[in-house]
Amino acid sequence: MENTLTENSQQELSPSVEETVQNYQQRVRVFIEFCERLKSEAAALQEEHQEKLESVDAGLSNAFRKIEEDYEQVQQEEVLLMEELMGEISSYQTLLQQQGELPEEKALKLSKLKAVVETAFNSKVKEAEQLFMENKEQLDAVPEQMKATFLEEREEQLAVLLAQYGEETYEFLAEENELLSQHYETAGTIAEVDATKSPSKSPQSYLNVGRSIFCFELSEFQHEIPFHHFVPFVHKKNILLTNSTSSDEEATVIINCMIARALISYRPGNATLHLVDPVNRGRSFRKFARLSPTVKQVYAEEKEIDKLFKELDQSITRIFQTVLNDEYNDIGDYNRSSEETEPYHLIVIRNFPTNLSKKSIKRLRGIIENGPIAGINVIVVAEDRGLNPKSKKSKEDQLEGLASFFTKINLSKHSIKDSFDVNPVIFCTEEDINVSAIIDHINEQVEA
Repeated sequence: MENTLTENSQQELSPSVEETVQNYQQRVRVFIEFCERLKSEAAALQEEHQEKLESVDAGLSNAFRKIEEDYEQVQQEEVLLMEELMGEISSYQTLLQQQGELPEEKALKLSKLKAVVETAFNSKVKEAEQLFMENKEQLDAVPEQMKATFLEEREEQLAVLLAQYGEETYEFLAEENELLSQHYETAGTIAEVDATKSPSKSPQSYLNVGRSIFCFELSEFQHEIPFHHFVPFVHKKNILLTNSTSSDEEATVIINCMIARALISYRPGNATLHLVDPVNRGRSFRKFARLSPTVKQVYAEEKEIDKLFKELDQSITRIFQTVLNDEYNDIGDYNRSSEETEPYHLIVIRNFPTNLSKKSIKRLRGIIENGPIAGINVIVVAEDRGLNPKSKKSKEDQLEGLASFFTKINLSKHSIKDSFDVNPVIFCTEEDINVSAIIDHINEQVEA
């Protein structure tokens, strides 16, 4: 996708990233609802088709039962008739024998008469059996014809639904490309940056963190479409990353890409990246080692971290009391309206809550609650057990009650809370984002 970092003058005319993301998210919801409606219609067609087949089978069963009953009735009637005739002949023969009036010639005639009766019986039974088989063959052919007709009708109806899906998908993908190509920050892939352009004085409020594959299935048809996940960030919320099974290396790659995504939305030199890494002493962020020290600081010691949170807490108080007052909603509104701009701060904390004092955690809570409005956002990385209310470690419970100030991302389950219900999430990696190019771009802009 083409990168489109727009000029300040162009940004005033084009929709903001926030508007673009909201329009995109609404379009995704409409598309999902459309697909669910198609699936419901297809299910109704299948149910109707099945009912027709069952009706045919039921009618066929009744028809078979009727011709079987007719065949059995004919057999019974013929048997009774034959038995009656044979009985009369035998009685007459017996009577003549008793009276001594049964010469050999007459006995022969009676035997022939019995043979005639038996032949007639066999002929009638055979005719009934032949009629039964003919009726059965006719009945066998009817349902196959009807089922073939029903199947053809269903396939035609499914073809109409698939055509509707094709049209809607084409429109969706066209709109998606138009929407997401309006801004550099919303692009799915960032291979390089344009050093001749810079973001606005107020960074964008949403972060593209990954995508999910939406699979549409209808009968034997399958199709996949990626949906991008945008989470509210600058001026809005913080991010809480939990991890229990993903490797540290895998998590680091994902986190680095989120940081890079955030950095390209800030004007170079107007934001400081605070990397808190008390366990690995900064090695978790070695990808950003080349980033200019004027926009990046690493913190590992408890005292350093305490001092950072104290300074940022004081900055929030100052901004609320002397900058925003009742005139501006957030620091972004102020920066867009003023010649002088207030700086932004991005805090990334690994291995929470290691080396955080009670006082630091208390200040961090305040930063999490009030920081986004003042241009200070936090990305917290913690293990799942670190946020368990039943944990005996009191430090690890300190983020409880702050859910409304976070977007929770579970790296282990590949899920994002309050996002599209299309999981798992495929988080952005360095195959999607050229982190090195973004660092070079920022360094060049800061040194210029």
